[in-house]
Amino acid sequence: VLIWDSAGRLVRKFAIAEGIGVMALSPVEDTLAIGQKNGPVVLYDFLGNQLRKFPKETERVSSIAYLPDGQSFAAYN
Repeated sequence: VLIWDSAGRLVRKFAIAEGIGVMALSPVEDTLAIGQKNGPVVLYDFLGNQLRKFPKETERVSSIAYLPDGQSFAAYN
C-alpha cells in the first residue's frame, strides 16, 4: 500500500500479506481499514502493523467508510 499526500509526496509504504478488495483511510490518518478479497476487514496502523481483524461477515466487502471522528467505520457488501 502506498499513501501519498496532496502535494504528491510518498508518505508511507507498507506491504499487506492478503489481497486487497477495498480500503479507507481514517479521517484522523492513524488507521487504514482494508477489506480483503476473501471477506474480512483488517485495521492497520501507519507502520503497517495489523491492529485488529474483524470476523468475516460476508463473502466480500465492497465499500468501507469511516465516520468523521475516525473512531468507527461502516463496511458494506
